[in-house]
Amino acid sequence: MSLLEEFYKGHMIVVNYDEVYQDESPREWDNFGTMMCWHNRYILGDKHKHNSPENFIYFFLADNHEDLYDKLERYCERKGNQLGYNWGATLEELMAVFNKVALVLPLYLYDHNGISMSTSSGHYPFCDPWDSGQIGFIYITYEDLKKEFKRKKLSKKLIERGEEYLRQEVDTYDRYLRGEYYKYEIYPCVEEEEDYVWDDDDCVADGYGFISEEFALSEAKNTVDYLIKENK
Repeated sequence: MSLLEEFYKGHMIVVNYDEVYQDESPREWDNFGTMMCWHNRYILGDKHKHNSPENFIYFFLADNHEDLYDKLERYCERKGNQLGYNWGATLEELMAVFNKVALVLPLYLYDHNGISMSTSSGHYPFCDPWDSGQIGFIYITYEDLKKEFKRKKLSKKLIERGEEYLRQEVDTYDRYLRGEYYKYEIYPCVEEEEDYVWDDDDCVADGYGFISEEFALSEAKNTVDYLIKENK
């Protein structure tokens, strides 16, 4: 049974799950943002060597923003002197510094009979206190954002567009985690008495690796238009 069948200009378009692309993570593609995840059972997001978000931010600042790193070290030293013991910056404090140099969105994972990811915990199931929680973040530095948009300065509108791009990447990755890749096949088809007839062995075109049924169907229709044009 197909997920979707639609008659279009003398052809039947058949859309199904694409098992071939299920093993290819979209994090292997040329992505807009960097996805940092920490989970004790799953390997998620982009590859990295950091054992915690605190460890990552410390090294990131030390390697890329020495001024902010030095300022953070002086803050920790002052705080330690006040308290009478060594003070290490909290994750909240580190994120406040990191947010000065990067556009960052949190990543929440829902883990129950499969896994799903979102940038928001404000809707079910990502607000479930038992089976969901934050497992990292996705980010792009403001410098890289300027390069992507070919701008010397970033407006509020460009930052909002950057946020939308990051959300789209997470949505694509979520579809991968849930096994939602699609393919299409196209068959010559005739309409007979309110029914459609086509030969399953007569596929004239196909496409793979689409992240939604709608996208697969749209691309299939474009292919049919091209085939008709070429045949003429």
